[in-house]
Amino acid sequence: FVTREARQISRRHWKAAWRTFSPEVKSKMMRSGVADAIGEKTARQDIDIFNYRKMKRHEYEQLLSRNRRVLTTTARFLMKTPRFVWRILYLLFSIVGLAFPMIWSFLLLEVLYQSGVLRQVVKAVTFRGRQLLLTVLLGLIMLYLFAIVGFLFFAENFEMAGPDVVNGTSQDVYGVNPFHARCNTLWRCLIVTLSVGLRSGDIGNALDDYEWDDARMGGYIVYTLGFFIIVTTVLLNIIFGIIIDTFGELRSQRDATADDMKNRCFISNIERAEFDRQGEGFEKHIRNEMNIWHYLYFYVHLQQKDEADYTGPESYIAQLLEVCFSVLISIATLHTLTTSN
Repeated sequence: FVTREARQISRRHWKAAWRTFSPEVKSKMMRSGVADAIGEKTARQDIDIFNYRKMKRHEYEQLLSRNRRVLTTTARFLMKTPRFVWRILYLLFSIVGLAFPMIWSFLLLEVLYQSGVLRQVVKAVTFRGRQLLLTVLLGLIMLYLFAIVGFLFFAENFEMAGPDVVNGTSQDVYGVNPFHARCNTLWRCLIVTLSVGLRSGDIGNALDDYEWDDARMGGYIVYTLGFFIIVTTVLLNIIFGIIIDTFGELRSQRDATADDMKNRCFISNIERAEFDRQGEGFEKHIRNEMNIWHYLYFYVHLQQKDEADYTGPESYIAQLLEVCFSVLISIATLHTLTTSN
C-alpha cells in the first residue's frame, strides 16, 4: 500500500490541488533552482510540475520541496482517503493486539476491503449517506415526540417486558417489580420507547393492558396505532427503501459500465453496431485500428522522448496533446470512419 497506492493517492490529490494554488504558494512549495534545472524560462510558479515531458522526465515529487508545508499537505491528502485511514487503523489494531489479543478480532474486517461484493454492500449504505442520516434523524425526532406523549399520558403504564413471577415468587411482593421501568422521567420514557417500541415495532408491548371500560382506552389505541403507522410502517420502510434503491442503482451503474466496456470503443466512443454495419467489425477495430494499449504506448513514447528528436508526425501529435487529448481522438475517429466508408 505504501509503495503503490499511497503514491497514486498523493499524486491525484496534488494534481487537483496544484491548479488552485496561488503563485506565491507554488513558489514556496517548489525546490529552489527547479526552473534552471529543467531549462524553463518562465517564472517558477507557472511551471506545470505534472507535465512529465516538460519536466525533463522528473516526477512532481522530485520538484517539490521537503519543507513542513509540503509534508503536512501530503498527510492531509492521505487522511482524506478512507483506504489510507483504514490501513492506519489496521496497523494500530495489530500493535494494540500485542497487549490485548481480543483486539485482533477487528482485523477480520479486512474482508470488507478485499471483497468487491462487500464493498458494494457498504457503499449501498454510504452512497446516499446524507439522505439516510436525515431520515434516521427524522425517525429519532418522531420517537422523541412519542416518548413525550407517553410521559404525559401513559407514564404509569410503561414497563419493560419481564415476568411477574420468578421461581414461584411474585415480583410485586414489595410493590416493586424489578423488571418494570416506569417512566418517572422523560429520559426513561425515551429509553423504553427506543428499546421496546423500535425493536418490536409495537409500542403497545411496553404498556400495560387496559380494560375496555377504561377512559384512556381510546388514547391508548390512537397512541399505539399512530406509532405503528408512522414509525414502524412509514419511517422504517423509507430507510429500507433508500438502501434497497441504492443497491439497484449501483447494480444498474455496474451493468451499464460493463456493457459500455464490452460494446463501445474506448477511444472513439462509438458503439459496436456502428462498426458492424459500416466497418469490418468491432473486434477488428478495437484490436487493430484503435487498440487502447497502442495509444497508451505511443503517449508514453512521446513523454519519454526528447522534443528535439521528434519526427514530423510526433511533433504534430504532441502539439495536439498540449491542447486537448480529445482533439487527437476526434481526428483518429474521423479518419477511421472515413476509411470505413
